[in-house]
Amino acid sequence: MKTARAQHVAVPKALLDSEAFTDSHYMSAYELLTPNAGSATPEQWGRAAFEGAPAPVRGFLVLGWTQVLRLRMGPKPSSEHVLGWEMSGPLPGTDHDFDSLVLQARSGLVTAHNVVVVKGASVLWATAVQFRKPAGRLVWGLAQPVHQLAMPRLLRRASRSIAVG
Repeated sequence: MKTARAQHVAVPKALLDSEAFTDSHYMSAYELLTPNAGSATPEQWGRAAFEGAPAPVRGFLVLGWTQVLRLRMGPKPSSEHVLGWEMSGPLPGTDHDFDSLVLQARSGLVTAHNVVVVKGASVLWATAVQFRKPAGRLVWGLAQPVHQLAMPRLLRRASRSIAVG
């Protein structure tokens, strides 16, 4: 079976208008087109992407989040967190025709949101980062290349995991 490919796409207007993206300094979105998209909830996609990654990758991610970005992460495992990211439910004001989940974390340097959207045969993973202090821009500059390399791969891996079920 051919693996779906995650593509970098523009952040959809429905997300740009949301609180998670208001006043953000960095925004990105990756879309995975796969027939099995709707077979899992946004939470299941988030868990498959982050918690389903190999242990060394999970460790590297958590190290970057906590030691570089200084994000305050929640407990792992937890029914209210995805690999330490607080789940804040669907996108506020959801009169949208898609299912979504917002994952959020904060530090003194940055506020970060990951929004997982499932619609039809598509999974969209959008990230917004707001710099709270000038040093936030610097630390995100270190994390951004890792984020841009990791997210498409994490989504592809999650797709394989969800397809196996």
